[in-house]
Amino acid sequence: MPAGVVGALAFHPPARTLQTRARGAVSLARRPRRGKICVVSSANASSEKMKDLSPPRVLPAVVTEPSSPSPKGLTCVLIHGWPDSPLMWSSQVAALTDAGHRCIAIPLPCYHPDDASSNLRGVTLPTFDTAVEDTVVTIESLTTRHETPVVLVCHDWGCVVGYRLQRKHPRLVRAVCALDVGGDVAGLTAKERLFVAAYQGWLLAALAVGGTVGDWMTTRFARLSNAPSLRPGGLDFERGGTIPHRRNWPYLRFWQEQLARARRKGGGADWAADGGAGGGADGADGRGGRRGRVPSCPTLYMYGADKPSRFHGDDWLVAVEGNGAGSGVVRVEGAGHWFPVTHADEVNARLTEWLDTVVELPPTPKSRSAL
Repeated sequence: MPAGVVGALAFHPPARTLQTRARGAVSLARRPRRGKICVVSSANASSEKMKDLSPPRVLPAVVTEPSSPSPKGLTCVLIHGWPDSPLMWSSQVAALTDAGHRCIAIPLPCYHPDDASSNLRGVTLPTFDTAVEDTVVTIESLTTRHETPVVLVCHDWGCVVGYRLQRKHPRLVRAVCALDVGGDVAGLTAKERLFVAAYQGWLLAALAVGGTVGDWMTTRFARLSNAPSLRPGGLDFERGGTIPHRRNWPYLRFWQEQLARARRKGGGADWAADGGAGGGADGADGRGGRRGRVPSCPTLYMYGADKPSRFHGDDWLVAVEGNGAGSGVVRVEGAGHWFPVTHADEVNARLTEWLDTVVELPPTPKSRSAL
């Protein structure tokens, strides 16, 4: 996302594919053996005649069972951001499954491996709300009642989906680990706002232009940012080094929501990273405002300290620190935006340690909802 990140990532493709019997339904009878990886995808997803991709629908998730299941093992749902895929989580999945947790890595709609059908001409771009619906259906299709509530592990735009999912379906989520994008980005400096507006404007223009030019513009910024998917061993490196312009849909939807909120309020947008799903919700302390944007469950927020702009405000950090047991903030020194890849060892250690804490905490008694 921001420039100035370096690092290489080796991906390991899934061993086999399971097809659903019908759109929106997944068989759990053929779940992978322990320590195995599989992909669960929507029926006929590769058909070029398939244009009805209206939510909710099961997304092609990468499911990895723990090699040595633990009685305290949790189900972790991992949601990536731009311009990545579930394969970005290779290191985290290995660490989590080694610790006895089950992992379900879900792609953003329109991203690999969901892009074969969703990028066809005539298919409507997703929204954050439809992405939440798709993610919820996918989770429910791949878990039993003993495997929920789940722990969300999110990065970049995946955080936006995760925050909104937790607000709309609080009883489905036990805890949230958000990486590098907060639920409130109000308070950025003028320089940071200028940087964000410049690169997001470029990607919005790429989406509007479309075609090979839009793909080139998208890929150009990803190369300048040293996106892991374009590094040797990365997904887009292996696919010819081109990133489709339709992966820029989150930027379009984010600014559409910001402008809609500004019109409703009769003023400027307040840069709520969650798109406003909980902008007016009551906080844990019964007051409205920014506190209400913090998930109503244990929340770990980790962010890279070395990048051109933060993707959170200071109020967000304070709110997370005050969110109760199991919540906290970790600043990853010397790290850029893609620190789950470049600083994987530190992230994995912090994440597994936090999960040990979460499993000992009682479920949130009465999860609040912003709806």
